[in-house]
Amino acid sequence: MIKQVLYLILFITIVSGCATTPKGMPDNPLSTGQLEAAFQAYREGRLGDAEALLLGVLDKHPTLYEAWFKLANVYYRTGRHDAAVRAYEKTVAYDTKNGRAWYNLALTRIQQADAALLAGETQVKDNTQYYTMIRGLRTRLQSSSSAK
Repeated sequence: MIKQVLYLILFITIVSGCATTPKGMPDNPLSTGQLEAAFQAYREGRLGDAEALLLGVLDKHPTLYEAWFKLANVYYRTGRHDAAVRAYEKTVAYDTKNGRAWYNLALTRIQQADAALLAGETQVKDNTQYYTMIRGLRTRLQSSSSAK
């Protein structure tokens, strides 16, 4: 009987040791609330806080596509389209079927294209062939992206 109790205690000790996180291993962001805190900051419009929290999560969990997606949204909403594109690309790299991420990536690239065309419109002389081409492309881009 004592031998069985000792085996049981040994078994429980081994199993409970396997279930704990080893020292130096990052916490699960879902269990510690790190990711939820980042999402809450985002929902409340505290985009700076959300960005800092998401970067902290991604530092420990670089393949967490939910965090990449929300970080990309933060970047988009704060006008940092190049950073948003990189974060959306990370999202779809880890979650290839994420339709929202693909859609938002395309919208962001449309914003980048419009900004490039606007810059060209203001810099290129208006009596050149390229001014006409830039202006026409920008008009087509705006009308196609606003069509429903």
